Amino acid sequence: MPGTPVTGTIVDIGLTVAYTVKNTNINMTASGETTIVSLVASKKIRVLSMAIFPISTATNLSFKSATGTTILNAMTLAANEGFVVPDLSPGWVFETTAGEALLGHQTVASNTRGIVNYIEV
Repeated sequence: MPGTPVTGTIVDIGLTVAYTVKNTNINMTASGETTIVSLVASKKIRVLSMAIFPISTATNLSFKSATGTTILNAMTLAANEGFVVPDLSPGWVFETTAGEALLGHQTVASNTRGIVNYIEV
């Protein structure tokens, strides 16, 4: 069920550390930046997997840390087309700078939907 945390064990740099895998829905409608995951003090948001789909309009989509640092370069997505990045454990897709929120940035107002699975490290 989306929004319900799942407890798991993830291996990080040769050490077994227990992290809670969390997920959140992506719901972007405006052009510009939208907060996807709020900041957690002194923690990075590490994205493990994701699915994203612009529903109404083609857009260019990128992901950033709150300081505006691009952490996943812009991708051109057509309306009603998107992508899925499956779980890459023990790797990850991208991560924010510690203590910063995960932002989605789209160049055009579009109803963009999806889900992100992440951990706080």
